[in-house]
Amino acid sequence: MNNLLIINKKDKVLGYKSKKDCHQLPGVLHRAFSVFVFNKKGELLLQKRSKEKSLWPLFWANSCCSHPKKGGEIKKTAQKRLKEELGFTTCKLSFVGKLSYQACFEDKGCEKEITYVFTGFYDGPVVPDKKEVAELKWVSLSDLENEIKKQPLKYSPWLRKIMKKFGKELQIKSVKTTDDFSEVFEIVDLKGKVIGKAKRKMVHSSKKLIHKAVGLILKDKKGRVLLQKRSLIKDLYPEVWTVSASGHVDVLESNERAIVRETKEELGLNLKTNNLRKLGHLLVRAPQETELIEMFCANYIDKQKFCFSKKEVEKVVWLTKKELFCKISKGQIDLTPSASQFFSNKRMISGVFGDNNEKD
Repeated sequence: MNNLLIINKKDKVLGYKSKKDCHQLPGVLHRAFSVFVFNKKGELLLQKRSKEKSLWPLFWANSCCSHPKKGGEIKKTAQKRLKEELGFTTCKLSFVGKLSYQACFEDKGCEKEITYVFTGFYDGPVVPDKKEVAELKWVSLSDLENEIKKQPLKYSPWLRKIMKKFGKELQIKSVKTTDDFSEVFEIVDLKGKVIGKAKRKMVHSSKKLIHKAVGLILKDKKGRVLLQKRSLIKDLYPEVWTVSASGHVDVLESNERAIVRETKEELGLNLKTNNLRKLGHLLVRAPQETELIEMFCANYIDKQKFCFSKKEVEKVVWLTKKELFCKISKGQIDLTPSASQFFSNKRMISGVFGDNNEKD
């Protein structure tokens, strides 16, 4: 039956062919989908393809993959395929992106596809179709990446290519953020004058709307500064390192009150506004937003205990000036745009560490 979608390089449908015709060497470019399902531990469900498969039998692949058919909507087809292969339907899918690739299996056939990549969350029983699936396992992305490096030929070519292109974005898309998209922010001009208001969802999708934000660097008696790794469920820059605490300024709220509030919410620390030292403002133009950020510095009181919000913070680390800039120069830590701009600002760094600008 000629029901697979034949496409050009721009993903425009040109016609229809059978699955057998599409997979004959050297391959015919057609549309496909790949689904990545994660559980509450952040583990990915992998399947070992059945030995009955004509292409890549007994290779490990992602949770589910197949082809949309003539007249079928691709996401609905993907969700239907989850039921057919794995026995569950309660998995809402999110679109991640598209990948074009070609790979041949010995002299038996070829995949030449533009595959639509979806991710979803599921934490219930899995009942695989034994005709399709030989084995199942849940793995962390880091373990999977290591295994692919060690034994790449155990894994399907599309799994390896998707992992390389999208990486942790797959996991991030499967998790629902707890950030309130209906939250209202003040919109300001380049001088910080309030000129309007807009919801979080709007300001986080438009670089034209400048909104106010605040950031804090905590410094201890040893001269170290605190960095935090943002939670996996943040709507922007999940699992990326940033300054000690940061956030947006509520309507009619002062910048000082805002950073005191954010520090309490994220780290569980009680600061007073008279403990803050102003470092200056940063205009940060990021891919999805533009912020006018006022940066502050404060001394950490050893007697205070951290009480992290798991919704906000994954973990924190104290670093000396030398350790910090060594990690940055070697690309060992991935920084948010605002943190990257802050640590590149010599005047502000001098305000934190003193007049000596040497990175030691």
